[in-house]
Amino acid sequence: MPIAVATALLAAATLAAPLANDFTCSVVGGGTLVDDRCYNRCSNLGCYRTWTLVDEAGERRFFGLFLPDLGADGETMPALISMSDGADTCRPNAQSQTASRYGYVRVCAGMGRSRGAGGWQFGNDAVMNTADPLPCSAEASPREIPYLTAILDTLSLEPAVDADSVWTEGFSLNSMFAAYSAFCFQTRIRGVWQGGSGLKITGATPMLPNREGDCRRSAWDELGSSCTTVDPCLECESFPVVPILQPGASRGLRDCIMIYEGDTGFIQTSQAMYDALAAKPAEEDWEAVLLEFPGGGHSSPLQSTDWIIGCLGIVVSCGVECESWFVGSCMDDAGGIALPLQKTRLAALPFAPLFHFAKPIFSSFSPWI
Repeated sequence: MPIAVATALLAAATLAAPLANDFTCSVVGGGTLVDDRCYNRCSNLGCYRTWTLVDEAGERRFFGLFLPDLGADGETMPALISMSDGADTCRPNAQSQTASRYGYVRVCAGMGRSRGAGGWQFGNDAVMNTADPLPCSAEASPREIPYLTAILDTLSLEPAVDADSVWTEGFSLNSMFAAYSAFCFQTRIRGVWQGGSGLKITGATPMLPNREGDCRRSAWDELGSSCTTVDPCLECESFPVVPILQPGASRGLRDCIMIYEGDTGFIQTSQAMYDALAAKPAEEDWEAVLLEFPGGGHSSPLQSTDWIIGCLGIVVSCGVECESWFVGSCMDDAGGIALPLQKTRLAALPFAPLFHFAKPIFSSFSPWI
């Protein structure tokens, strides 16, 4: 039966030829709910499913779900959308094991193999300012907004997914796209983990690799790094968004921002995003955490998925056994643990300057649940 979806939801997209005929699934496309075949395979961990779409340019786009087999019919789980460079089909791997351990649905989204590095299409040619802080229409981003809408609508039809507990995450530019997605869909996405990035303020140094925030995307494509002098973006204010409460949203996002102190190319962006959210009015109910790990460079922390789950508070605390395993997995060769400096902006939820391992590792976040 047709359902109402966003006006431009995959307006020019069609379902590609089925990858397999062993599973009947519901896919949102073309403005209607379509019953079609898609790829499905199960392991001892659970089942993963992959949908294939074709956009108006003829590019095949994929997204996948890994659903842990937790043996509890009728229970719903949170969903975590991971942004990646390629076309991850959510095959069982270490991240799937983490999803099974914590009990959440892993969602894989990719920019597509033909795009190359930095290929996400941010709205309005990557121009963000107070006049247009969240360019989130399908007209502003005809590649990504229909794609994201298809993912979210498909999740809303999956009985195992708690539609009120959908999250995004990514690292580096993928992290900025995860933030763009969360800010664009604040009524459908609860929060975001930004690994190795935050908010680029126009004119601030150092510049981002593709000069986002200082150049239009089209100028970068044409001129490369010289766009900052030949054709700078005079309208730009920040990237990937101007962080505001979206009309219709009842509260702000949770934003966990992770950075290494040695990540000199991005550490300023992490502080900028934290500062922007920390300055928001209390009644907007934003929740921001900045985790600054000592040393390091442009990389994720050890056991990064565990940090994501714990910091965002996606699931309830994992307990003492889980804590012991986690602490052991983060030990360095000298037996030390690299703890992050922590800044928070959370109403009535005091945090110590460092995580404390004297109690369950994630118990500090349980009030968010």
